[in-house]
Amino acid sequence: MGYNTGKRKNRHIILKFFLTIIILLSLFLIHYNFVSLPLIKSVAESKINKLVYEIVNNSASVVFAKSDYADFVTVEKNNNGEIEILKIDTIQINLLMQMLCFDAREQMNSKGKVITLPLGLFSGIAYFSEIGPGININIESNESIHGELKSEFESVGINKTRHALYLNLYINTDIILPMSKKSIENTVSILVCENIFLGNIPENYIEFNN
Repeated sequence: MGYNTGKRKNRHIILKFFLTIIILLSLFLIHYNFVSLPLIKSVAESKINKLVYEIVNNSASVVFAKSDYADFVTVEKNNNGEIEILKIDTIQINLLMQMLCFDAREQMNSKGKVITLPLGLFSGIAYFSEIGPGININIESNESIHGELKSEFESVGINKTRHALYLNLYINTDIILPMSKKSIENTVSILVCENIFLGNIPENYIEFNN
């Protein structure tokens, strides 16, 4: 009888142990999902945004280093010296845009695989977010990097118009977190070239050479 009593007591202790583990694990998961994870995602997204901005601008400084307005835009005037049309060489711009996207993608693949977050960030408490050793978080680029050309006119003084060409790059990245994944789309606007003209230039003076 004493043997059976001891056996039941051991089973009761084991059951309490497993129940305690389950309760603690449940509390941890609740805390992680609703407290820690939002803070981790916010900090990770901020780091990704900074990384993407730096990579794209570094690539642009190389690709467009020796480019000038005249390389992309042909200005045609009439006999009175008035601007009749601005012809934009989109073929040349698209070639450079492909180079830029390729270089940015290569840098994302080489530099952007992992970001480091402080261990204290996983506590979900902002005060501890910068404390503790670094934990590596994986980043995956889904290879979706594409650009869009924008033409912009702006009055910059008395009888002066600024014409600028921009490339808007759209870069998608995925943050792989424990039990979670977040996709981020970054838009980085890059100035390709610009010029100042005397007088107003209506946008319908633009012609895109495809």
